[in-house]
Amino acid sequence: KSDLENVFKNTQNKNFIKLSAQKDITLLKEELQNYLNSFDSEGIMVSSLDLINACKISSEAIFRAKGLLEESSLELFAFELNLAINELARFTKDFQRDEILDEMFGNFCLGK
Repeated sequence: KSDLENVFKNTQNKNFIKLSAQKDITLLKEELQNYLNSFDSEGIMVSSLDLINACKISSEAIFRAKGLLEESSLELFAFELNLAINELARFTKDFQRDEILDEMFGNFCLGK
C-alpha cells in the first residue's frame, strides 16, 4: 500500500522488486525465471523437507543394496531395494512392483 510507511527502506537485501497490483508483473516473471535458471540444470531441485529426507533414505538404501548384491546377499538386497522404493513411492504415482522388476531384470545385468 502506497499510503503506508516503507518498512523495507533500511534492509540489507537489495534484491527487491517494486510491484503494483494495478500494473504489469512482467518484471516479476522475468526475475523469477532468472532465479530458477540460475540453478544447475544437471542437479535436482527438491521442494519439501519430507521429499529431501525420502531421497536421502532411498539413496542410502540403494547404496547398501548395491553392496549386498555384490556380496550375493539377495534377501538383504531385496529388503534394501524395497525400502528405497517405498520411500520414493510416498511422492510418486502408484506403480506395480512387477513393472520395476521387469525393467531392472530386462535392462540391467543383475545377479550374474
